[in-house]
Amino acid sequence: MAVSRQSAHPFAPDEMLGVAIGIPNPDNKWQRHVGLIYWIDNSGPRFCHLAWHFMLRDEPLPADYFCGPSGLDPVNKIFMAAYVALLNQNVGDVPYGIDYDGTYFDDQGHYIVQPLGRGLTCATFILAVFARNGFDLVETESWPERPDDVEWQQQIIGVLGRYASREHIEAVKQNVGAKRFRPEEVAAGVVSQNIPLHFSAARVLAQEILHDMYGGNPIQ
Repeated sequence: MAVSRQSAHPFAPDEMLGVAIGIPNPDNKWQRHVGLIYWIDNSGPRFCHLAWHFMLRDEPLPADYFCGPSGLDPVNKIFMAAYVALLNQNVGDVPYGIDYDGTYFDDQGHYIVQPLGRGLTCATFILAVFARNGFDLVETESWPERPDDVEWQQQIIGVLGRYASREHIEAVKQNVGAKRFRPEEVAAGVVSQNIPLHFSAARVLAQEILHDMYGGNPIQ
């Protein structure tokens, strides 16, 4: 199994760093959310994730999420877990955006302000955190532009309109059609020991993750 449910197979403290993927809205079982797990003290496993526009969260790991350990070596796991712990200083600083390009965090874990309309998704947040520290989880240039991703982006912008400024929304609209890195594909990059993953390899491992989550049910 690539990932397993936290309530059935708890994340082990000696793993230190991992990924958690789940279904945030029970009314939409095909919408997935992903974040990072870190464990550096006696407080238990923490879940660091970009929940939404200007909503970076650091909270106890949900029992109903599916978890997998990072594929990094133990020394780098320690380093990365400590870095992830710094990110909670950005609680209200990280906007939601659908493109991914550039540097988003400094070496102290501070978010670097981007041009209007740029930001991160729950998945690209993870890519940005690892990339800041020299770990490219995926080969971004190998990712295709997929028509169904455009549909997803348009839906997200429709919802985002209730939370973000008109100026931010109009700027985000200019990025429709950008490559989308799906939660399960980025989760594949976290758990893999062979990074960066080409799109084809990420999709294979992503399908394993989705099978672990949904079993034999159809996957979209």
